[in-house]
Amino acid sequence: MSESTLSTDVDAIDELLAELDDSPPAVDPRARQLSAMLAFGRRANAQPELSILMQDAIALVAEILDAELSGIGNVTDDGTELVQTIAATDLQGHPIDSEEHRLPLGAENSMAGYTLNAAKAVVTSDMNSETRFTDQFLRKLNVQSALTVPLHLNNVPFGTLGVYSRRPHTFTSDDIDFAETMSYMVMPSIARIRAEEVLREQNAFQPVESETDVQQRSSPRRNYRYRQLIAPRYDSLMPAKQDFFEVMCEDISAGGVSFYIDQLPDFESLVVALGTPPELTYFSARITRVIEKTYDGHEAWLVGCRFTGRVHL
Repeated sequence: MSESTLSTDVDAIDELLAELDDSPPAVDPRARQLSAMLAFGRRANAQPELSILMQDAIALVAEILDAELSGIGNVTDDGTELVQTIAATDLQGHPIDSEEHRLPLGAENSMAGYTLNAAKAVVTSDMNSETRFTDQFLRKLNVQSALTVPLHLNNVPFGTLGVYSRRPHTFTSDDIDFAETMSYMVMPSIARIRAEEVLREQNAFQPVESETDVQQRSSPRRNYRYRQLIAPRYDSLMPAKQDFFEVMCEDISAGGVSFYIDQLPDFESLVVALGTPPELTYFSARITRVIEKTYDGHEAWLVGCRFTGRVHL
């Protein structure tokens, strides 16, 4: 991957919003929504990492519907809990000031859970007078109005996408259709990634025994013998800052980085923090190669990974 390609992937959400900003002003809000769907369709076609695609989707919905907050809900693998992350969005469409909440998956204790149970979009214009569900998390964030859409895969709850406002806000039927359409555009990526996970499980992940595969790089690499921070990702969730730990890097390129780790990794996705604290830049990455070799006098694993996008923690 060339540096220009990586830059394009890292700043994809910027381009989505810029494409809208560069469009002629539309008198009909529906025209702006259609432009947004076209821009997002192009983004989805590039097949970025799922969490990045979901983040891009809901940030774009929040921008178009003039909502201050956007959120993603993820059902845990065992189907018993819902992990919800809600964040404000800066002028470039990046999430900031994010809040995370984990709760049992149920129809009455959260708007997201109620939405998954209803299997359709749910709207509230006054959270304080809402009787269908009690959502202390949204109330804590002073949310007054909200729109949430479900994500189901083969009739199994996967998660939710939502936009939230701290002021009175009326979501129209066109707004609801737009949010639902964006969720439908995310679903093929969810299905593709789940199919890949099943295939990997069937093939049983095995470490690569030869170094020749690692030497076949798509972009030039240079030595990078520095200690940097990484954090595993489980259930497609972003790690907390306390989850990061130091590793010794081997080399780096515009497309990825390799590092040594003492144990065979039990994760396939991760976040890499490059730089020196507090000036760190975070990248999502996916493991592509694992080699067992001797490092610093003991057996270790050399892990090669490919950058899939930039994230903001």
